[in-house]
Amino acid sequence: MKIFERDGAWNFVDANNAFVGFESEQSCCEHAGYILSRNASFDASEESGVKDADAEPYSFDPRFFATCKGQEGLGEGGYAIFRLVADGLDPIYLKISNSHNGYYGHGFSFTVGGKVVKEGTL
Repeated sequence: MKIFERDGAWNFVDANNAFVGFESEQSCCEHAGYILSRNASFDASEESGVKDADAEPYSFDPRFFATCKGQEGLGEGGYAIFRLVADGLDPIYLKISNSHNGYYGHGFSFTVGGKVVKEGTL
């Protein structure tokens, strides 16, 4: 998986050309971001336990997607979680989130095989 920021979005692209795009430009009263984690659950205070470079051998599991709006610690925001898998390795999880006061949002889309399978705003 390659991770990079371009044209106002974080992009997560695997070897199968499945990808997540998540708007990265922020305003004053919000905090959007992502972490990679070995834990499948979401905690707004969690810090990443996995470095971006560690995601290199991983690909998206297109069958797994979790999302929530209004999570404690995120105000009016929410999160989405994607599972990443690699042969012989434990799964890791891409977690995108946005904490805001109700006036801001960050769009995301999850594309597999050239087809958008999930999209929304956090």
